[in-house]
Amino acid sequence: MGIVVFVPAASTSLASSPSDSQYVHQQGVPATTWVVHHRLGKVPSIVVVDSTGAEVRGDVVHDSPDQATLSFAYPFSGAAFCN
Repeated sequence: MGIVVFVPAASTSLASSPSDSQYVHQQGVPATTWVVHHRLGKVPSIVVVDSTGAEVRGDVVHDSPDQATLSFAYPFSGAAFCN
């Protein structure tokens, strides 16, 4: 599994329509696996940023319409934006 770090989060647009549901998962403790309980009732797109604001890619498994598990090659803290 390779991790690609690119595009600072400041340039990432997370705009959505008023009817869209969103959830932001804050990962304060560095970890290689994040379990995100978004409770959106759908399979959302997910954008992950590290604590510096850089966008990070990893493996995403949608466990259910309300939860996703994110896996990365190295531990870090940051946020997952679910839309």
